[in-house]
Amino acid sequence: GIGIGIGIGIGIGIGTGVVVAMAKRNLDFIVTEEHLINSPSRRDGVSRSDEDALRVYGCELIQVSGILLKLPQQACATAQVIFQRFYCKRSFVHFKAEYVAMASIWVATKVEENPRPLGAILQVFYRMERRRSGLTLVPLSYSDPVYCKWRGNVVVVERYMLREFGFAIKVEHPHKLVLVLLSPQI
Repeated sequence: GIGIGIGIGIGIGIGTGVVVAMAKRNLDFIVTEEHLINSPSRRDGVSRSDEDALRVYGCELIQVSGILLKLPQQACATAQVIFQRFYCKRSFVHFKAEYVAMASIWVATKVEENPRPLGAILQVFYRMERRRSGLTLVPLSYSDPVYCKWRGNVVVVERYMLREFGFAIKVEHPHKLVLVLLSPQI
């Protein structure tokens, strides 16, 4: 929970030089065709089809978990953008898609000012995993080693994410523009 607060505090407290540097860093997310062909995952030996499948899988996890967490669609879309941006900078080989999906939804809930506790996110992902595996649905106990492992991994991924994004996460969705362009002109 403190990652976003620290990032905002640093950006505001240090001065405009840091804010400009963080804004310039966000321009790094203009993805060229060259970058897609030579992504970090591709350099680590992941095929294009496997990378695409993992990207879709992560977004599906985020969408389903967002529904179960009763999040607005805007938060789910923000989490999916964060997920995609992260893998433009990092490889699927080094960061498991499930942990990045959990961290993405956690960060997005904070960015969209609709926060959910990490424990609730872990419970939802645990439920989704058990359902996929055909196991009975039981709550994840705080003392369960799975809970401790997942919590630790998600916190670490969140830190990598925030560092990679320069502690400045802003997502502008095209939905408003699309609605304006599709609306009848008066």
